[in-house]
Amino acid sequence: MRLARKWSAQARWSALPRSKKASPDPLSAGLRLLARRPYSVAELRRALEKKFRATAPVRAAIVRLRELGYLDDRKFAEHYASSLARNRAFGRYRVRRELKAKLVDYRHIEPAVTRAFEETDEHLLLEKTLAKRLPVSYTHLTLPTNREV
Repeated sequence: MRLARKWSAQARWSALPRSKKASPDPLSAGLRLLARRPYSVAELRRALEKKFRATAPVRAAIVRLRELGYLDDRKFAEHYASSLARNRAFGRYRVRRELKAKLVDYRHIEPAVTRAFEETDEHLLLEKTLAKRLPVSYTHLTLPTNREV
């Protein structure tokens, strides 16, 4: 009887066929990174500078990606804040903290958070979170609507 071999995540990834050539320039590497997930400008710059030590080609690639519209901190912050507020039920403070962790330009954080919470009712998010985390006997309590608590 043959036993099934358990593969580790590293073994699975290393077994996949890959291109032998690495990305020759920062622009194509940046496009590959952006194809996987959205990045803030500073986050992508940090990733490219880690891969390519030269800063001038990285700077040129960032400028070109911004010209093409693939890299925009304002749009990234709005989409990410909205996603965190709707899907993960994060409050304003946590969304701000997550955007700072993603190295979003500070000028775009507050407008993005404001816009995200125009769409999402914070009071409803809090009630849902409390209903999940508190025992059933406490869910009958209602939260005050004003902030004088």
